[in-house]
Amino acid sequence: MQEFPEGTSPMLPPVPNLDGKRIRAWYSPTALAFLGDSVWELYVRRHYFYPPGRITQYYENVTSQVRAETQETHYELLLAGSFTTEEEREVLAWGCNAKVTVPPRFKNNGKAKLTYKHATAMEVLAGYLYLTKPQRLHQMMIYLGLGAEIPSEV
Repeated sequence: MQEFPEGTSPMLPPVPNLDGKRIRAWYSPTALAFLGDSVWELYVRRHYFYPPGRITQYYENVTSQVRAETQETHYELLLAGSFTTEEEREVLAWGCNAKVTVPPRFKNNGKAKLTYKHATAMEVLAGYLYLTKPQRLHQMMIYLGLGAEIPSEV
């Protein structure tokens, strides 16, 4: 039977073991946000998948968590507390300063545009941690209430 590196699963593509310096040299924050968006949504979907429920409830729960406004709340929680490391705060700032195409609903409102930038920063951090420290990503998602372990009796 094939062995999988610690922190990986045969059910998901293996995470490359990259360090933060290489990530910042090879990838733009928008590329990390692209990956982080998927990582974030997978965590949220898995979180709300248990206990079993109706598809409409899954959808409502997930869409409430992947909205920019909710991601901004998580961004503020991370910055307000002592959970994040200096490196993670730097990645959040890097993501917040990313040159992104702001969707029309956020364009003409300074506060809404900032909300979108904070949400992008969260996605950049999720992508960054996924590639460099998947265990830390999992800890962060638990801290944010989105990464609870799946009950063993399921």
